[in-house]
Amino acid sequence: MLENNRNSFDIAYPFFGGYLHTKLFSIIMKHDICDMLETEENGLHYKEISKITKINENSIYRVMRYFIPFKLFTEKENGVFCKTEISTMFSGTFKALAKRYSNDYNYKLYDNIEESIMKNVNMGPEALGVEKYWDSFQKYPEYCKLYMDSMKSYSKLQIENILQNVDFSPYKSIADIGGSHGLLIKEILDNYQSIAGINFDLKCVLDKSPLKETPRLSLVNGSFFDQVPKANCFILKNILHDWDDEHCIKILQTVIKSMDQDSKIMIIDYIIEPKQYKTQQLFTDIIMLHCYNGKERTKEDWDQLFEKANLKRDKIISNVEAGCQILSLK
Repeated sequence: MLENNRNSFDIAYPFFGGYLHTKLFSIIMKHDICDMLETEENGLHYKEISKITKINENSIYRVMRYFIPFKLFTEKENGVFCKTEISTMFSGTFKALAKRYSNDYNYKLYDNIEESIMKNVNMGPEALGVEKYWDSFQKYPEYCKLYMDSMKSYSKLQIENILQNVDFSPYKSIADIGGSHGLLIKEILDNYQSIAGINFDLKCVLDKSPLKETPRLSLVNGSFFDQVPKANCFILKNILHDWDDEHCIKILQTVIKSMDQDSKIMIIDYIIEPKQYKTQQLFTDIIMLHCYNGKERTKEDWDQLFEKANLKRDKIISNVEAGCQILSLK
């Protein structure tokens, strides 16, 4: 029986201890302790960490010791803590994501998630005192920076995988619709010298773009509910999952108006496989429900959406971890 298993507490703990776990982890991330250990091959004594962070000696020792069973740190000798593969991950690849999701703003955001679940309506913005989730960025500039940094970090992970598995050579012009910082379209242009690119987003986003002088790249502002520029290929990366079906159809119909008969739409969004559920996809799905009234979709969900928009799927590029579907006009 599970209750007689000596590890039963370890199994049960994530279900009721997550709040404490993440609050303690937020202290580690706030004070960049993973970064400190990354450069110290022989580790650091907790008293030295206490001096640097201004955290009480006894307390910081107990917090760092807490994370040893989770392999975030090792204790080389009494009181000397060393990095691990996991702490290295939070010093680099997942640093921005960890800072965003363990931050106090996130606790405030999810304070009313039960209401979202009960009503099947995104109540997250209300928890932050705004009408729409995006409005929180103006109200809380610090949270906006955490969000933007995390999305840049996440996009870099996605882009590397996309470029390895998608052939963009058939296209003469590519428009990244809602392209934000422009990381994806810039990488495409760097790898394909014959392609002209468009980064399309709201004016307030593009005004801050560092890519204004990028060769072969045009920055075009506007709303994807109104009009988008013409191109051979339209990329919608992590856009449609923010919206319900009704709004997704409106976005797709806007794109269709700018398509030629041989133009393609490239949807980069998760495709949930019911018999192969993945943590990251389902984690994001709950965020979509609570913050945007959107969702991650199964293949059947996508089929219904494309049918309503009068589009057909040419293929799914299965090696793209973020999900990649190529569409054309019927």
